[in-house]
Amino acid sequence: MTTLVSEEWALQAARIALPEVMTSSELLFEDQKKYTYAARPVMGTDFESTDLLAKMIKQSNEDMVLDADAITIISNYKDLLNQLPPHSILTPHPKEFDRLFGSAKMISIGLKKLYPYP
Repeated sequence: MTTLVSEEWALQAARIALPEVMTSSELLFEDQKKYTYAARPVMGTDFESTDLLAKMIKQSNEDMVLDADAITIISNYKDLLNQLPPHSILTPHPKEFDRLFGSAKMISIGLKKLYPYP
């Protein structure tokens, strides 16, 4: 089950457009029926968004799908990367990848040196 968690103003629009979608203005980690959390694009990187994402990562053992601003927040607070549940998915574009892990080009060069093709 997936629940849309967002600000109340966004939830009002979601309830009208998608009445079948479960919504909440708060993260409810004690609900054992949730299986995946997704951080929405354009969530922002301000204090409130950073705090919400950090709580989501630290308090949940559920898989997560993270993109865009969530990746930017994690690149600024790299300790969050190691706290992600094991089957979480990050979908960075090349620049976001670079901010998370270093230069993708340099990693590729290093891998080719470690594992040269025959």
